[in-house]
Parts: sequence; C-alpha cells; structure tokens
Amino acid sequence: MKAKKILLPIDFSPSSDEAVEAASILARGSGGEILIVYVEELPIHEGAAYLYRVPQANTAEVMKRLEQVVPTESVPYQYRILKGPVVEAILEVAEAEKFDVIVMGTHGRRGLTHLVMGSVAEAVVRRAPCPVLVVKDVPAAK
Repeated sequence: MKAKKILLPIDFSPSSDEAVEAASILARGSGGEILIVYVEELPIHEGAAYLYRVPQANTAEVMKRLEQVVPTESVPYQYRILKGPVVEAILEVAEAEKFDVIVMGTHGRRGLTHLVMGSVAEAVVRRAPCPVLVVKDVPAAK
C-alpha cells in the first residue's frame, strides 16, 4: 500500500494510542509522513436555542495535549486542530489534501451504546476517499 500521506485523527483515548503506533509503523515502512489531527466539535444550534451543548475546548490547551502525541517511530509528522462535526472534518481534510490512508482508533462499542452514539470510525470507513485502517484498543490480559 502506498502510504506517503497518513491522516491520523485522534481523540486521546487508548484506541488512539494504538492508532498512533500503527500509523508510525506504516509511515516508517513506506517513507511516509503523518498529520495528527484532533477535531473540536462545535455546538449545534438552531436559531438562538441550542439543541445540545458541547463544552468549548481551549484551543491552546488542546494543542498542548496534542503535541504530547508523538509517533513511536522516527517519522515526519505535524499537528492540526480541525473544527466542525468530527466525521465531516476528517473526510474534508482527507479529500482536500489527497491522503493515501486514514489510520484511526475505534472504541468498539456495541449494542445500545453503538446505536445511540454511532461510530465515527464506521462513518469514516463508509465515506472515506481513501483506505482506512481502524485500530481497536485491546485491554491487557489480567
């Protein structure tokens, strides 16, 4: 797989940590570079009444936390904060900048939780303009 440009959306979860490792290995093997992104989801509102409220993130704090995410291999990488609905923001940057692959984590929710919350990874896989590698966090054996 040609993977010169790797898009790595993260949400600071354990599955994102696994995706960082996978993207790092892929980038090293293909001589690629990684764009690590975090999406700040903006509140959705209708007129003056908010349908639901998403806590406003402090962009400086998010960037500070984002900069602590470092590939596990010595590969070129950059950071960016995107704004908007998560799935749409990921898909827009993937298409606009012609990424070769998206590497992202999934929480692996099932049942009612999946039905209610949906899956960002699933939506990205269905609509992405490029291949998507989805990585699930596997809890350590006890």
